[in-house]
Amino acid sequence: MKCKNSRNCNYTKKFETACYSKYLCKCNFTPPGERFVKRTFSSASNIYVANQIRPSVQKNKVKEMANITRALHTSFTKSIGISKTMSKILSIPFNRFASTDISSTTELAEQEVLNEKQLAAAALEAKRNKSRLKPRHYKILHGQMQVDPQNPEFPYEKTVKFRRKLIAQHGLATGINLGIAWSTKEELQEKTEYEKVAHPFTIQQIVEQKKKLREEEMKKIETRQKDIELKMGKLALWMKELKDRQEKKEAVVRAAQEKKDILIEEVRQHFGYVVSMKDPKFQEMMEQKEKEAKKAGKEMKKKVRVEKATSKALAQAEAVSTGKEIKME
Repeated sequence: MKCKNSRNCNYTKKFETACYSKYLCKCNFTPPGERFVKRTFSSASNIYVANQIRPSVQKNKVKEMANITRALHTSFTKSIGISKTMSKILSIPFNRFASTDISSTTELAEQEVLNEKQLAAAALEAKRNKSRLKPRHYKILHGQMQVDPQNPEFPYEKTVKFRRKLIAQHGLATGINLGIAWSTKEELQEKTEYEKVAHPFTIQQIVEQKKKLREEEMKKIETRQKDIELKMGKLALWMKELKDRQEKKEAVVRAAQEKKDILIEEVRQHFGYVVSMKDPKFQEMMEQKEKEAKKAGKEMKKKVRVEKATSKALAQAEAVSTGKEIKME
């Protein structure tokens, strides 16, 4: 309840809901229910309020306050004319009011100080926050619980999925019953049906399939290793053949270059002076020499073929003559 004297009360500026009672509010406003007590025990209440504001003075003023209340009580009972038993009954609230425990008052004062400090710290933290984030996003950034599970704002915050997520992140601090994290009978049935469709094989069948796959892979690896070993044994022979082919190619290129050099030298000797290779006369002479060289090469090949044929014919004739001689003998 807000202070009814909130226009003149300083506590309304410090607290969101300032108390109307004189015991907490420094404006010293008295509600209607306490006017008689205020009027009758004005001195005692003033001492009490002063002690609430200044707890250090309380020890010195308690006795004085008790004596005043006793004197007022006796005069009040005599004026009304009631018995001693009734006076004892009526004296209970006054004695309670007079003999207030020191520890309770100090605790109230300490609680006020703590509340003030907490509010001041919260206000300071709000001023420091320059992120312009929403409170929900700010809490997520700092690892705090972004919602109040007991007072959900949106429908999705009431869902089981969201509450399970909160339990996984913040645990018992959420205040949610942890039993919600376990799946229900319907969910278990759905999971079992899904497992039957998605994974129809048993564990033993899966193990056997894996063993077969491993055996096949091992066989493939073994065959490949044997093939590699065979090829590594032939590697030296292949390297030698490769070198021979390279040497033959180089020899052919070298021979062609030597022939070309010889032709160039012959053309230059024909002219009797150094002629540029781009000169048309030189190019014509080179073509002529190349034709002559090709013709000479053909004649040489022809001679070789004739010689081979004659040698072959002679060998056959000798073989025939020797065969006849053997038969004659």
